Amino acid sequence: MKKLTLFIGLLVSTTISSSCFADWARIAENIAGNTFYVDFQKIHQADGYVYFWLLNDYASKSAWGYLSSTAYVQGDCNLFRYKNLTWTIYKQPMAAGDNHVSIKPPDEWLHPSSNQSDEIILEIICKGRN
Repeated sequence: MKKLTLFIGLLVSTTISSSCFADWARIAENIAGNTFYVDFQKIHQADGYVYFWLLNDYASKSAWGYLSSTAYVQGDCNLFRYKNLTWTIYKQPMAAGDNHVSIKPPDEWLHPSSNQSDEIILEIICKGRN
């Protein structure tokens, strides 16, 4: 019985979303009241780019009933631009809950808007890469 309980515990713990175990640090808030978090423990660099996980916790439910989203982002600090490689939306705050939808965003580089949350986020990520 002990072995069965241990097995079930291990099985459940490995199937829970990795966002539950992320070490999210709050880094920005936009005019709409959405709060942005980055997992600094999972930032890495490769081929001249910086890669990071971003969580957006919405101030209120979206029109489709979602309260948060995560994105895996590729940043280009030399040209100060970024693109979302994956995007997942959740019905619960802080990327929680089983009802989520994963979306493949367009493969395009975005340039941050001046004095907006995306500019603040990319500045923080790029300053911390050295």
